[in-house]
Amino acid sequence: MRFVRGLLALALLLGTIGGAPWLLLRAGRLGELARLSTDFPAVLLTPDNGTLLLGVLTLLGWLAWSVFSLSVLGELLGMLSGRRIRVRLPGLSRPQALASVLLVSVAAMLTAPAATASALPPEGTHPVPTPDHVATADQTPTPASEPAAEQWLRHRVQRGESLWTIAEQHYGDGRQWARIAEANPFVTDPDEIEVGWLLSLPGIQPAPVAEPTPDPPPAPPPTATPTPGTAPAQLCAIPAAIPPPPAAAEPVANQTRTPADPALTPAARIALAAAGISSLTAAALLGRVAVRRQVQLTRRPPGRQLLPPTPPQQHLESALGQAQDPLTLTTLDLALRALGRHYRAVGEPLPSLGAILVGEDRISIAVDRIPGTLPVGFHADATHLWLDATGATELAGLGLEGEPCPYPSVVCLGELLDDRLLLHDLETIGLLGLAGDAEPVTGVLDALLLELGCSWWGAGQSITVIGADAALPEAVGEVGIRVSPTLSPVLDELEAERARRPDTDRHPRDLRTRPELAEAWRPRVLLIHHPLAAGELERLSALTEARLLIAVVADPRIPGAEIRTAPELSVLPNGIEFRAQQLGAQTRVNLVGLLERTDATVTRPAPWWSAPVEEYAESPDPYPNVTPLGPRRADPSTEEPAAMDAHEPTLHPTATRTSAAAHPLVLLMGPVELVGARGETPTRARRQCIEYCAWLLENPNATSAMMANALFVAEGTRRSNMSRLRAWLGDDGAGEPYLPDAYSGRISLHSAVSSDWQRIQLLTFGGIDRCAEGNLVQALELVRGAPIADAAPGQWHWAEELRTDIASMVRDIGLVLGARALERGDLDLARWAANRALIAAPEDERLLCLRVRIEHRANNPAEVERLALRMVRHARRLNIDLDEETVELLQQVMEGQPRNRGLLA
Repeated sequence: MRFVRGLLALALLLGTIGGAPWLLLRAGRLGELARLSTDFPAVLLTPDNGTLLLGVLTLLGWLAWSVFSLSVLGELLGMLSGRRIRVRLPGLSRPQALASVLLVSVAAMLTAPAATASALPPEGTHPVPTPDHVATADQTPTPASEPAAEQWLRHRVQRGESLWTIAEQHYGDGRQWARIAEANPFVTDPDEIEVGWLLSLPGIQPAPVAEPTPDPPPAPPPTATPTPGTAPAQLCAIPAAIPPPPAAAEPVANQTRTPADPALTPAARIALAAAGISSLTAAALLGRVAVRRQVQLTRRPPGRQLLPPTPPQQHLESALGQAQDPLTLTTLDLALRALGRHYRAVGEPLPSLGAILVGEDRISIAVDRIPGTLPVGFHADATHLWLDATGATELAGLGLEGEPCPYPSVVCLGELLDDRLLLHDLETIGLLGLAGDAEPVTGVLDALLLELGCSWWGAGQSITVIGADAALPEAVGEVGIRVSPTLSPVLDELEAERARRPDTDRHPRDLRTRPELAEAWRPRVLLIHHPLAAGELERLSALTEARLLIAVVADPRIPGAEIRTAPELSVLPNGIEFRAQQLGAQTRVNLVGLLERTDATVTRPAPWWSAPVEEYAESPDPYPNVTPLGPRRADPSTEEPAAMDAHEPTLHPTATRTSAAAHPLVLLMGPVELVGARGETPTRARRQCIEYCAWLLENPNATSAMMANALFVAEGTRRSNMSRLRAWLGDDGAGEPYLPDAYSGRISLHSAVSSDWQRIQLLTFGGIDRCAEGNLVQALELVRGAPIADAAPGQWHWAEELRTDIASMVRDIGLVLGARALERGDLDLARWAANRALIAAPEDERLLCLRVRIEHRANNPAEVERLALRMVRHARRLNIDLDEETVELLQQVMEGQPRNRGLLA
């Protein structure tokens, strides 16, 4: 098919470039237009017999041929130079795109035989056998079951890569980029590829892939002590998704990946590359961070600012935000809960889970038996339950959020070489050993602690860390996590608990499907950072056999996985290589700092609040006879009439969007927009352009490297989007570009480019508490919604501090303006100010208390009760207590007075 397309493209090129001139010379009537120069009036006044029309058509034909020939010449020059020379002709983007498609087709036809020949193994070699796979229920073709000829190697684009560098890496020749472009139709512009795209590499076959083999039903060991060197059956049944390395006699052409290959660095997912953890763990961790920040914002006093993360902590959070996959995490959480509900409803024991493989569009779960009826949304083959996008949508509507999860100890072990995440139920394994150097093994145990502590389906389970530093467990902050220096006392406690636990024939996971029993029958997890002492292995084995305990031990004598330092691959007992999920030492330090910073109660003076007098005084004071007064607080009695008139709020402030702004303005307080630009709005990457503009406003005089690093984009993508933004912003009235070229290496916007965030800072200059009410009203009129309201997870990850600052400042404005209006009895203005601030800071406790005071003053008991219930429910959702002042206020307005808290005399 590629050859046919190439022949047709070549014929079209030859026919257009060579045949069109011949046809125009033979059949054209260009000479008829010469009469226009000799007798122009007569030609216009004489009826045309068709010769003049033929002349015009001939002229248009020559113009079209010239345009297309120039486009072909420009694209050919760029292709031969490896895109080092890029020819962009004004107004000829479409002809150049057509010429590029034709030339790529011809190049693919010419390079196909060479690629096919290079893919053939030399004589005397033998192919690697492909493991068998049995599928009965699922006959739908999937990426893992397509014909072998179409199973090309897939490459995930990393930051700084281009089609040329990818072709050099995999083909040894950068000029093979055209083959990659042709094999991936979604690549409309070869110069612009996005980080995270999955590109098919034609002619390169990946290692054979097979679905997981079934896990045998768990059988009790003949003795309590496992034999060292014998791997658990559950781990041996982990799928051979990537077969063991080929023997030395096999051809180099079949070895698409080797352990020494730099491409094996864990960069298939940015989370693994940046933090050593999976995209699912990143999503769970950032969910924990988001809840902590929400609690911090709720507890923040007026005029104070949250402590920002340090640059390394902010970079780590940005990397996790770029790589998180909350949608898949939610789907997996619902899937595990759906299994519990289904098996409880049909009255069958729950199956034992083996390997769980999470791919781009499918979750496959190995089970020891298939139920007679499948849960809603699930499909099955001989040994697996699996879920696709359609099934995930069905699960979302079943109301499973409150259902107990029978599998609280499902964790991610790492990532297979085909980019699927490998998860397993630790309860099925029971006792798992980790062999290897101390640093990578510690990294794996820390990653398991992080995942178990932040798990959506295992929240609240008991986790004990033995022989490790307490910094990370304390930073995670779960009640069920504790640290012990030695193992023996913990084993004593567990053995005592085993004696108290009632005997039952049912497996604990079956009992956990009942909400009233879920907490009592959760397994206890031990993460042991040192080898076991004499006698401890037997005690651990007895507890795991009793289904009370799960233990992961850094002891090479216990069968399990061999952990190696990245970028080397870790190895499972059956020889399968994988990228282990492990925290590096520096990442651990930054992560602990980030978790501690988002859980701290310490704040600092906010820049939007007036500083105390002593902060304005010089130290030492050179003029002791002068007392600095600080910014003047506005006094309504002395304000100008115009300022007093500005106090009336504009209840429908559509004009504040400034769609007719004199200069470009970035709107951040609500859905992000860019208004007032002079150029044409780009048809592609418009939101990214706005993000770039906002970042440049917050980070003036930055370098291109700083920008690419903060935004986590490839340099080619950054340049393309900067060009779009430059064209979109246009020039001011004097012809000066709003985004000048960075001739000095520093990027800055025109001084006239601003944002609504900068405007609100100007309106409240000197401090919100000292600002005129008219300015406060104007500031609240700029609020259109929550800060950066339409940013999806992973977008605007660098702007978390900006988002919290905007919400904090708007909340303080609402409190100050509402309190002033309430004090003088202007209930309408007070209510408007509180409601407006609640748009940017929803469920804020102090704003809701202000609303309660307003409605109580307005004699509206029904609204007071509704607001009180709203605050109580929100506090329960965040698992925090209401502030003491809030409790007294609610008692005062609902019961007439605060309750007596002292002893009666």
